[in-house]
Amino acid sequence: MTDSIQITARDDKPSWTKTRGGLTLSVRMGRFALPYHHDEFRARFSERDIRFVINDASGRVVAKGTFEEWRQDSTDPTGIDGFRFALENISNEWAKLSEVIFYNWAGEDEMAEIPFDHGSVLVFERLEIKAASAAESNVAWSLINEIIARRTTGRGTACLMILKAFPLEYEGNKKVEGFERSRGALQRLYRKRLSVQALPDEYHEWMWRRFSPDVPAPALTKREDPAIGAF
Repeated sequence: MTDSIQITARDDKPSWTKTRGGLTLSVRMGRFALPYHHDEFRARFSERDIRFVINDASGRVVAKGTFEEWRQDSTDPTGIDGFRFALENISNEWAKLSEVIFYNWAGEDEMAEIPFDHGSVLVFERLEIKAASAAESNVAWSLINEIIARRTTGRGTACLMILKAFPLEYEGNKKVEGFERSRGALQRLYRKRLSVQALPDEYHEWMWRRFSPDVPAPALTKREDPAIGAF
């Protein structure tokens, strides 16, 4: 098995590509942008999308997906509170993300160590895989892990990855028969392929993996949620 790597700076083409085992990974890295800022909190957070597609030699899509990467652009000690507050009023998706991060990593006081003290947070937002064989699936997963490795190794990279294990076939209706069984199977797959583990208690649908030993383990906080009653 051989690899070939190509990097380009043009906006209309992939940021970088990699070929392995007959499959080609194309990655498009967005630029960090500030989606929202509330003057009450000096902490600022910016976000970018990382989109990828994996094709075979004929152009067939074997896998595709999206990461979101969030970084703190300020050293304000109330950073995680600012993150929770700012994202609450943008969209349901971002509100839930900020809730998960706040309740699992806010600590016991505003001065507690948080993931953003050690790097950005990588959110594996969406993944679709349609591999034609087990061998093709193995190559596709190795390429996906290549993306993660590049965004979690070295300076200025992510220290934590989180994702929600949600079977895409149940989008819009997770109460139908078989959902819990499918989600459990997906969590087992993610544990095997991505080395993630489930968050505790009511956030067990979400999974996490740290890439810095300095990132504290998740522990449900008893602090007051700064977003409750804010709007």
